[in-house]
Amino acid sequence: LAARLSVNIINVIVEHSGRYGLTIEFAAWTGLRAGEQIALTWEDIDFERGLVLVRRARKKDGSVGAAKTKAGHRSIPIDVDLLAKLRAWKLAQPIEQRVNNLVFPTSTGAMDSWRNRGLHIACDRAGVERITWHSLRHFFASILLFDLQEADATVTTLMGHKDISFTRRQYGHWMDDARRDTDIAERLRRARG
Repeated sequence: LAARLSVNIINVIVEHSGRYGLTIEFAAWTGLRAGEQIALTWEDIDFERGLVLVRRARKKDGSVGAAKTKAGHRSIPIDVDLLAKLRAWKLAQPIEQRVNNLVFPTSTGAMDSWRNRGLHIACDRAGVERITWHSLRHFFASILLFDLQEADATVTTLMGHKDISFTRRQYGHWMDDARRDTDIAERLRRARG
């Protein structure tokens, strides 16, 4: 995995992403796989409870089916700011984009393959090193581990991994770093008296 992306870098990329801004921001703060986000419909956004419901994904052959694994069916909390932006987008979405009820469609309402096209342009405009769509997923995992200090099982569930051993293989070094940093910070606080 690449080095941990910072919130500042994500914000700068979003600021320079034009029409892809909400799409990129959503990916960074929900950790959805690209195929899950491409297939996302407005019924998958629970505005009342502040959740995105992951139930299906676009497959490599272009078809839409169940999420990648049984564990891929999950609910992910959305913060109030992102939820407000989604509400505003739903109201502002042009009528021609609403034909398939997709949250992030093309200008004609079809499933978009905006992944790297919009993201790479935004990175170039922002003057930062190009990242991949999957990097946004890793960013979300890093937020869960370092900033929120979530338990391994919670990270596994929110990422839609099939089991905790897979999560540990993917992010084990980050899990260990987050725990070490928390432990050191606590010991430093105690040392201050």
